[in-house]
Amino acid sequence: MHSIRYQLAINPLAVHFLLFSLQLCSSAPSNDNGSFNDEQALLAFKNSLTSDPNSFLSVWDVNTNVCNWTGISCNKLMRVSTVNLESLGLVSQISPVLGNLSSLEVLDISNNSFHDVIPDLGQNLSNLKELHLLGNQLSGPIPTSLGNCSKLKFLDLSLNSLNGNVPLQLRKLSSLQRLLLYDNFLTSSRTLPFLSALINCSSLKTLYLGFNHLAENLFPSIGNLSAELTVLSLQQNLIGGRIPQEIGNLTKLILINFTGNALTGPIPSELEMLKDLERLYLGQNKLQGPIPWEIAPMLIILTQHSVIAHNMPFSAELSELQIAHCDLKPNNVLLDFYMTAHIADFGNAHILLKVLFDAEYGVGGRISPKGDVYSYGILLLEMLTGKRPTHQMFVDRLSLRMWVSMAFPDRISEVVDDSLLLCNGGVTDATCNYIIQLIKVALLCSKDSPKDRPSMAEVVEMLECIEDMFEGRTVDSKYQHDLYEMAISRRRARDLAVKNLRNRAIQTFLDTPAPVQKGSVPM
Repeated sequence: MHSIRYQLAINPLAVHFLLFSLQLCSSAPSNDNGSFNDEQALLAFKNSLTSDPNSFLSVWDVNTNVCNWTGISCNKLMRVSTVNLESLGLVSQISPVLGNLSSLEVLDISNNSFHDVIPDLGQNLSNLKELHLLGNQLSGPIPTSLGNCSKLKFLDLSLNSLNGNVPLQLRKLSSLQRLLLYDNFLTSSRTLPFLSALINCSSLKTLYLGFNHLAENLFPSIGNLSAELTVLSLQQNLIGGRIPQEIGNLTKLILINFTGNALTGPIPSELEMLKDLERLYLGQNKLQGPIPWEIAPMLIILTQHSVIAHNMPFSAELSELQIAHCDLKPNNVLLDFYMTAHIADFGNAHILLKVLFDAEYGVGGRISPKGDVYSYGILLLEMLTGKRPTHQMFVDRLSLRMWVSMAFPDRISEVVDDSLLLCNGGVTDATCNYIIQLIKVALLCSKDSPKDRPSMAEVVEMLECIEDMFEGRTVDSKYQHDLYEMAISRRRARDLAVKNLRNRAIQTFLDTPAPVQKGSVPM
């Protein structure tokens, strides 16, 4: 009897616990329901399409698991996490039903023909990390609701026809790393500056806003943008004011493009603080005053040698004629508006027949292209050292070439122009090696005997090898430490390819039967 009472006493607790557990189970979300909702949302999106010309979405049906559909990926809970329909030729408005994919992390429908406005997808897509809508025909404003996508890291709305002010709500995207809005009709004003609002995006690395109608000024607050920023591109807008000296705070910048705006005032010397800067574009503005020599971008200087070499007349391999310029020097290398080098003043040039020269042409004072190769080598040394061959330090038998060759390769910091920010000035090893390789080319070109100098075609090959190494592209490890041999190897491979192509063309011509003339009888 006592045991029965005890049992009855605890039963209410057990019943309460059981009811509580059932309540929890009934209120917990069902993955099956979530997957079903994702399926229904995607089917509704498919049905909203005006055109799927290649039937890429034909496998989207209830008989196939949604996670196996074209362009769909799911997470571990079997919820749709990625929709990637890039470049499928789809035509439609963007259906707002995509906002029902509550677990969606990546949405990429770029390079299609989606048109009209962007729906308020940001209301429900709290897990969204990447949104790619570039290359469509979208119009209207950028939805302010995108500011609610707190996990968003990559936003690309470029190459559309979006208009209106860039919403200041985007400043709430503290995780944003890449923001690309270029080539639209977006606006901003001097009273509602968008750039200043982005200082809250502390993770921002890439900012492309070019080819819009942004009309704000550059304020000192630009220096408070993300310390991680590497690309700042604002070209072809209506941005005015001065370039703030605070831009020097953005020490990780690699590229700055302010071309085609209404900027005024001087170029701030604080740009020299940007040690990683590789490209600086300031053309088509109203800037005034001298260009600070300290900030002359090294890459602009170093890329000119390649452009000059390509412009040098080295047509011996392609023509029966050669041209010897005979007066290649800095004054005859002109830079156009885009800082592209052009060779000028052919007043002393000579047209030379190829048949007049053998392997040692140029010996004995005869005019030859090898003289231009020598001039190019000296020109390159001038660009790298900042000194002319007529400098007062070069007396007796000491020449510019001899001075550089004595320091090459271990002591180049003693001869290269300080403005190029040498190895001991904080430049990367890759850049330092780049300079060493350029000096090597210059010394090869300026050898005393013409027969020891490379041809201009071989110089171009060497420069292309250097560019490949500098840009991290693959080069033949066999020639990693012998630039000239690498260039010769490439030249031979290219000549062989041209020879094979020529032979195939000749053979095709010989194998093609002659056309039957009118009135004749084919044999």
